[in-house]
Amino acid sequence: MDFSRFKREGDLKARGPVLDDCFALDVRVWAREGKLIPRTAFRVDWPEHGAFLGVSVDAEGVVLLFKRLGDGYEALPIAEERFRVIRTPTPFGGTHTRFICPDCERRVWKLFAHEVTFRCQRCLGLRRLSGLVSARERKAMRLEKIDARLRIVPGMPAAFVSRKPEGMSLQAFRKLRDEKAALEAEGVKVRPGSGLTPSPNILDVMERLKRAQSAH
Repeated sequence: MDFSRFKREGDLKARGPVLDDCFALDVRVWAREGKLIPRTAFRVDWPEHGAFLGVSVDAEGVVLLFKRLGDGYEALPIAEERFRVIRTPTPFGGTHTRFICPDCERRVWKLFAHEVTFRCQRCLGLRRLSGLVSARERKAMRLEKIDARLRIVPGMPAAFVSRKPEGMSLQAFRKLRDEKAALEAEGVKVRPGSGLTPSPNILDVMERLKRAQSAH
């Protein structure tokens, strides 16, 4: 994703990596999907970013085998890292599942990688891009995210959005459409050359891969 356009008119301060640039892993998603079963393995693909992740599960946690392609990463070996996973019982009979960040030993739900190493948000010093731009830019970013969630062409007026995406509740659809209409009423527009896509989400990626495989 190219964020160079934010540098115009001083909207973007000098910065390091931000969350929006990173690959993200959410252990809660894996737990809900029943993937954290010892002596099993699965793969996560980010085809739009030229990267894939092999995950091997054992009794103590997971081993990640991360490989990036393109942008000069082809020559690098597969990055291998082990992360502990801890399950904490809740008062209502369930469990909280968390990664243990190897650097700070904090219990976290998410790990991020900007290059090839996964760590928690604090250890990587990550901030959201929306915290580094003007209020107007944040609204434009929000409008683009709404368009992406509604699965419409960026910039399509809310008045023409009549069909909810498959799998989205009617209540959520109406809420997003109303928010989009309110932003448009303020004069907010998508940024030139945007076409922002949702951040890498494991559930969405896996669903797309399953549909592609079933089509063949």
